[in-house]
Amino acid sequence: SVLHVTLNSERPPLAADTFGFNDYSMRFQYFLQAIGKCRPLRPRFPYEGPKNLVTITLREAEHHSARNSNVAEWRRAAINLRAMGFKVIIVRDTAKASEPLGDLMLAPDASHNLEERAALYRAAACNMFISNGPAWFALALDAPVVMLRPTTEGCGMLNSAEGMARMGLPTGGQPAGLPAHQRLVWEDDSFSNIVAACCRFMDETRLADVG
Repeated sequence: SVLHVTLNSERPPLAADTFGFNDYSMRFQYFLQAIGKCRPLRPRFPYEGPKNLVTITLREAEHHSARNSNVAEWRRAAINLRAMGFKVIIVRDTAKASEPLGDLMLAPDASHNLEERAALYRAAACNMFISNGPAWFALALDAPVVMLRPTTEGCGMLNSAEGMARMGLPTGGQPAGLPAHQRLVWEDDSFSNIVAACCRFMDETRLADVG
């Protein structure tokens, strides 16, 4: 039923003081129902990335800080994955887009620009997240996705295990029809879980390509 998509450079005035609460959350169930059948978004200017490209997108927001990425663990995992031969690019939260994270490679343009973000996600071999807006955006792009910690307790019903279950996504499950190159990993974003999830995903997708 979508007729058009509007790309706003700033939050529309009517939603300026909200984070979407009561505006969009109750419609998430329809997104879950649709995502297995329709992943319609594409960047206008796609580009090819190396076959070992892994992106890590961090949530580092002030609101609902309990939902934020465990940055120290992601940084440690990124360094480890880079040492294993992966090209790792970090997409920081928009407010911290250009703040260095050690010597790790950042993509500040992707932090600020939705089309740049979309092109990067589509070019990557694996995009890693915790549950946040960019993660579900990447699912809609049909980009390769590994999403750890799909729920966080204490940050509103939609973000809780109970809330997700009400929307049709029980703990440990996957949205119906989700393809093999997109998966939810029901584990915390610890160093060992991040590295294991990435390596498992890359190994399995390579085997699928060979097959």
